[in-house]
Amino acid sequence: MTGSPFDSFARPRDPHERYLVEIQSLVVGVFKEAHGLDAEREEVEIEEGGREERISVPGPYAQGSFVLREGETDGPELYRWYEKSRDGDHLASSRRTGAVILVDGRGVERMRWRFRAALISVWEGPQKPPRDGRPFTIEAIEITHEGLEPVFRTSQYY
Repeated sequence: MTGSPFDSFARPRDPHERYLVEIQSLVVGVFKEAHGLDAEREEVEIEEGGREERISVPGPYAQGSFVLREGETDGPELYRWYEKSRDGDHLASSRRTGAVILVDGRGVERMRWRFRAALISVWEGPQKPPRDGRPFTIEAIEITHEGLEPVFRTSQYY
């Protein structure tokens, strides 16, 4: 029995795909799963000269959060960001701008989502920071942001 011609659409394109977390051009973590990478734009109503009615135009990307699961890091940057996010005295300075990058098994970038003014709101995993150079597993993190924007790249892989 042969499979359906639509089987290739149902299967993941690459079972070795990973999600990288990049902060200030530095990759600080690698995760197997990502949920909630949805970008939604707010609608803004404006008055246009000479018209009686207001018109709607796309506004900034909406606030929200996303979850990354089954991760690993080999440096303390991600944990330090989490600790600073927990501290109410440093809430404004703990916000980071960065990206989540989907890469295939060969490390080629497939997709990128930029986030702004983000902090880690949930941390599931060990509660001690890693030692430099040693892998540190993370069960899950939830990143709350003030905007998530997909970045599409034209390449032979899309």
